Amino acid sequence: MIKGTKAFNRLNPLSQTSLAGRFVPWIRLLRLHQPVGIYLLVWPVLIGLVDASMARGSALPEWWLAAIFALGAGLSRAAGCIANDLWDMDIDQQVTRTSNRPLGTGQIHPHAAFALMLILFAICAFIAWVIGPLLLLVAAFAVPCILLYPLAKRVTGHPQAVLALTFSLGIPMAYASQGLLFSYAWMPLMLANMCWIYAYDTVYAMADKPDDSKLGIGSSALSWGRYDWHAVALLQGFTLLLLLWWWQRPGGMLLLLALAITLAGFIWQQIYIRQRSIERCILAFRSNHWLQLGILTALVVEQL
Repeated sequence: MIKGTKAFNRLNPLSQTSLAGRFVPWIRLLRLHQPVGIYLLVWPVLIGLVDASMARGSALPEWWLAAIFALGAGLSRAAGCIANDLWDMDIDQQVTRTSNRPLGTGQIHPHAAFALMLILFAICAFIAWVIGPLLLLVAAFAVPCILLYPLAKRVTGHPQAVLALTFSLGIPMAYASQGLLFSYAWMPLMLANMCWIYAYDTVYAMADKPDDSKLGIGSSALSWGRYDWHAVALLQGFTLLLLLWWWQRPGGMLLLLALAITLAGFIWQQIYIRQRSIERCILAFRSNHWLQLGILTALVVEQL
């Protein structure tokens, strides 16, 4: 475990800095020192927002709308991290990757964390209400998913499937802001994102296989066994096929180039994760947000 913790700390510079001790636990609770999780939530939402704006005949959505969606995604992710740690504070100390989380180590009282989570959810609800009532409809479904996702690993061998649904609900919200919630326009992108999340979170779970197996915690990496990277490859293939289905509507050769780069990124990940080391799996996981950012950039540049 010591060796694994050192490898994890090398990937998280904040864990080795001397920032004011009173703020560091809260930063770690909200995962502000790990912004990749925010990016993986924000980029698909913005892709959906740009696509929905195009579907309505506009070149790009208003900048303030994009900013408020990014803020809402970031806050909901922070609330989800708190919910996850409240569920897992008794087992985090026994897992290499999570052994220094502030609830498990007692640096933050659970009551204070719970209060902050409620505040974050309240802000997200207000943001949804400001944008439009249809967003509240989706948000009402999203909140239970966020709260119950950590329970999934205790009752199913594929909690990544629950996360895939939870993390993808921002996409129909983006279309709802353009009055397109009850159309089928968001389905290809949401399904593609769900497959993508299932794939990259399985890669993430591959780093925890020894600890999860010892604790009896379910994960898709454990469920797939020695075929874990095969399952990731299959999910990545579905992701690309669904993105090609979605690409037929927005069109553009620059976007097709971004999808080709995504394919190359998936191939690199397949080669890189074969050893199943903590460091390699986490780096492969993190690389996904760059691929998503490439798709978003291509979509925006084509419209400009």
